Amino acid sequence: MQLTVKRLLKILSSERALLEMLFIKRDGIVSISHAKEFTKEGALEKLIESSLITTDSSVVELDEDLRTFLEAILDSSDEIEIGNIGELLDEISSKVALYHQMNSAEIRERYIRRINRILKRIPLMISKSLIKLHQHIHLTYKSADAYEVKKMELHYYKEKLELLIAIDTRIESTLTLEAG
Repeated sequence: MQLTVKRLLKILSSERALLEMLFIKRDGIVSISHAKEFTKEGALEKLIESSLITTDSSVVELDEDLRTFLEAILDSSDEIEIGNIGELLDEISSKVALYHQMNSAEIRERYIRRINRILKRIPLMISKSLIKLHQHIHLTYKSADAYEVKKMELHYYKEKLELLIAIDTRIESTLTLEAG
């Protein structure tokens, strides 16, 4: 079955309650019988055919691509994505190099707009990463029972913080180098 944008939007709209529940419980286990309470007869099969959900024995969950898409759009992932910031810095460096090679003022202006767009995203990403890091550390202190587990988790978050500090230093040096 060929899935078109129109058909996809219709399915997403008609099965909104189930998809919303699966997204909310994305880290938990949802049984097929529980999922059927949120849909009409045959709707679960339609969602499976459309590759929007997957089943494994008696468990149903959102397809990984749909889950990743929704987390990205809703910015609800618990992951602390520091690598993306480094990629943006690399992109800035390449855009600046291209900017210097262009002779046309119009094309140079286009590169400046792209660079500014990236520069606006980086502080937001760093802020979000710091907020998530703070939440993870707070939850670790509250919920980790075993001392060794708590110590390992906090060490992991310390490494993430050190990466953020290194990225901050890299940003400063990149901007200083590119400005000069």
